[in-house]
Amino acid sequence: MKLAIRLSLLAITSGLLVWVWIYLHPTPQDAVRRQLIALAKTATLENREGNIAAGLRANEFSEFFGREVALNMEPHALFPDSIERSEIARVMLTIRTTYRSLDVKILDPVITIGADQKSAIVELTVNVAGDGDRHLLVQEMKFTMKEVDGKWQIIRVETVKTLNSAPSLTPPETLPVA
Repeated sequence: MKLAIRLSLLAITSGLLVWVWIYLHPTPQDAVRRQLIALAKTATLENREGNIAAGLRANEFSEFFGREVALNMEPHALFPDSIERSEIARVMLTIRTTYRSLDVKILDPVITIGADQKSAIVELTVNVAGDGDRHLLVQEMKFTMKEVDGKWQIIRVETVKTLNSAPSLTPPETLPVA
């Protein structure tokens, strides 16, 4: 009986140690996936946040990105070719003043780890719902990520061109007056 209890405790302890080891030392793919989950959680804005909390969250959101991020986003006229981390925090604060709440979800990430195990390309769909609009933004995107000091950061953001036959948005000043 003592032997069975000792073997059971040994098996449970061994299993627990293996689980802790895997949790503390994830594969690069698991680490990228965790970072994307944290990114979506941080980008989500709740209605009850105060100004200080929103500022801290904007700063925390910008930490998911490299010091300078290359952008290749459609339409090109609205987005610069690159953006710094501090500008990302400012954009996040501006979004916070525009929308009371946002629910950000990252769907179906396909993670491809580079041969060096320090870079990754992630193809995903971003779904943003806010202020009663269930699909404020649904966009396929491609992130290039790099591991810096043990943390995966986004260094390039691209929109993925889809086969969409919908007409493009026309700026209001070019619309005919009725």
